[in-house]
Amino acid sequence: LEIAGEGFWDGDEVAIEAEDEPQLDPKYEKNATTPGLAHESTLKLLPIRVSHLCKRSALLQRGNAYAALGRQDDARQSYEQVFPLIEEEPRCARVDWERFSLFINIGNTYSRNGDF
Repeated sequence: LEIAGEGFWDGDEVAIEAEDEPQLDPKYEKNATTPGLAHESTLKLLPIRVSHLCKRSALLQRGNAYAALGRQDDARQSYEQVFPLIEEEPRCARVDWERFSLFINIGNTYSRNGDF
């Protein structure tokens, strides 16, 4: 979400997250120097849509991670945050599929809690 955001993000922190067994230096300090995709300097080069696509994917993956941990309410909230980002998208099969997937994932969070 930091990569899609308006602030800065740390490339080393992202690299650590990609490791199965990360080895953290006890003296490591976050050094967020890369502008996010919605940062004003990045928007001079890329449209905001790039940030929205990245953020949509991040929110979906975060929702899936919450669901895998059994945190259904958090998963549902994460999925629901995607809807405002696809509201203005031109209708096409990809966006329709994304919307339907969100409804299915949200429905699954209710069913996992036994709320049919």
